[in-house]
Amino acid sequence: MSSTGAPTPLFVRTHGGNTIGLGHVYRSLAVVEAVIRRSGIQPLFIVNNDATVTDILTARQLPYVLEEGEILPTKVEDLIGRRSVVVHPVCYMDMKTDVSGEIGRWKMRKVGVVLMDNVTPSSLLADLNILPVPYEHPMTVELKNK
Repeated sequence: MSSTGAPTPLFVRTHGGNTIGLGHVYRSLAVVEAVIRRSGIQPLFIVNNDATVTDILTARQLPYVLEEGEILPTKVEDLIGRRSVVVHPVCYMDMKTDVSGEIGRWKMRKVGVVLMDNVTPSSLLADLNILPVPYEHPMTVELKNK
């Protein structure tokens, strides 16, 4: 919620599935669940049409829309267009592919973009880039050295 009382929408853009893996989806879920606990902001996922991904979101009762190729889904356009209701929208994107064009479309609509774990040219356009640091538990290091 913003200081004006209007909702701050969080759009979560990710891909996953049995073929390409579910790491980005599960990391997005961890981030979103923390945001929900701390702020009460409700996300809207924008995902590829993969039954595994949609089943995971449905089981967690998280709303989603399917991506519509190169355009933003109609439901997203509708939410962004309601400026009297929406304040400071943000899109969190967790994908490895170059999404420069999509970032441009979000920014044209004055939506902030947070890009996770992406080292493509997209990273030059996002408002914030997060690059996770590999972490090894000390016990794992100890076992490797034996």
